[in-house]
Amino acid sequence: MTEKALGAVVNDTALVAGRKGLYLAFSLPDSFPNEWWQLRETGATTLTIDTQHLPQVARQHNPVLKAVTWAAQVTGAPASYPITVGGTGGTLNRDPAMPSRCVGTLGTVSWGTPIAISCDPAKLTDLSVLVSYTIS
Repeated sequence: MTEKALGAVVNDTALVAGRKGLYLAFSLPDSFPNEWWQLRETGATTLTIDTQHLPQVARQHNPVLKAVTWAAQVTGAPASYPITVGGTGGTLNRDPAMPSRCVGTLGTVSWGTPIAISCDPAKLTDLSVLVSYTIS
């Protein structure tokens, strides 16, 4: 199987959630502790997701960032949670599959470009980011 064919197979891999492609997830407290601290203290931070965060094999195959989904765990499990990502204000909504999290896709993101994030951190206990990408 050629590398190009392998990339196509990997990109079309079906996930349990009914989505296709490659994903990488980060919990800010675990993967970006400085940014998490700043968000909790000030209500704002800047996060940069770069190809260096990808597995080595993916870096070698021209990864293309498709979307970034945010998941906030908030005390009290509210129906929604307001957040601003990259200057775009929006609302993360409670996910029926993960009732303790508010989930949504906001902002335009590209590899290596700082992403400004702001929200009310008072009841925020975790913020995760799910990065969807493909390889060629």
